[in-house]
Amino acid sequence: DVDQKPFTSILYGNGPGFKMVNGARENVSTIDYQENNYQAQAAVPLKMETHGGEDVAVFAKGPLAHLLHGVHEQNYIPHVMAYAACIGQNREHCMSFGGTSGLRPVLSSVAALLTVSRLFC
Repeated sequence: DVDQKPFTSILYGNGPGFKMVNGARENVSTIDYQENNYQAQAAVPLKMETHGGEDVAVFAKGPLAHLLHGVHEQNYIPHVMAYAACIGQNREHCMSFGGTSGLRPVLSSVAALLTVSRLFC
């Protein structure tokens, strides 16, 4: 309401989307936001953004799906993926006492998580 220009509903706090035109904030109504190289507005100029403001929905179904519910920090998601896939550290739950595999990787949950992880790339 101060500069009488529209703005997008989700902005980056920082990143390459910071632009000044004639000493003022860029008018987003003149930008083609469907262009392949579109960069969302940012408040602070940096070469790369450090964090976006959007929530990312994560869905899981099947065994261990209970690990994903409600709101979680982004860094929680790869830990759940590794745990469900029986990879990395903390995979003891995948082995029975006899040394044989007691819990096989939960492929349905992992497939759902991998689909979501593609959103981050």
